Amino acid sequence: MGKLQAAIALLPDAELSNRLGAAAFAAHAASRGRLRWPRLPAHLSLKQPFAVESLSEVERAIDRLAGELAPIRVTLGAVEVQPPSPGSPEAVVWVGVDPEPSLLELERRLDGALATDVGVSPTAVSLPALGAAPSPPATAIAMPFVSEAYRFHVTLGFLPTTSLGEEAALPLLAGATATFPELAVFVYDGLPRAGWQCMLYARRSLSKSH
Repeated sequence: MGKLQAAIALLPDAELSNRLGAAAFAAHAASRGRLRWPRLPAHLSLKQPFAVESLSEVERAIDRLAGELAPIRVTLGAVEVQPPSPGSPEAVVWVGVDPEPSLLELERRLDGALATDVGVSPTAVSLPALGAAPSPPATAIAMPFVSEAYRFHVTLGFLPTTSLGEEAALPLLAGATATFPELAVFVYDGLPRAGWQCMLYARRSLSKSH
């Protein structure tokens, strides 16, 4: 087993998960089967993979944070195809998510929880190419999404081209409100080598009442 890395994300509720699944399937059909579905369940990333020594410390951080937060409500954007980033051969098909104040506040509080419980400092670094396997940082650092290059989104899949085709009949999601009621920890082993693996390691309900 290689050096473990963890990532933090929000998970959608059942209604949104079903809508995202339908959108991913429609995009797969529109691309004539060329869309590559993600390895992990649909999610909204908060922290890209960072090196960890102890997963129990990461769990402790999200346990505390989940108890302090209510489910996050967001407004969805359109289904878009983003051109390949440098270092990635594939375009990314995603559903945009508006940068609600609640999301930005969650990012700030997550920085604090990881710094306190895991010793991860919110150091500004370059984000990995979307759709590509991110390179592990030299030390355990977080990757805050505060740069203009990042947009909140939920990935539907990856394409070897930059178009789904004009005939694509995709679900209309733009302007819809949606709920993310859970925090998740994803674990990666072997990044960035070929054959790396990832899994949904833990999930916690956002349990604070409004």
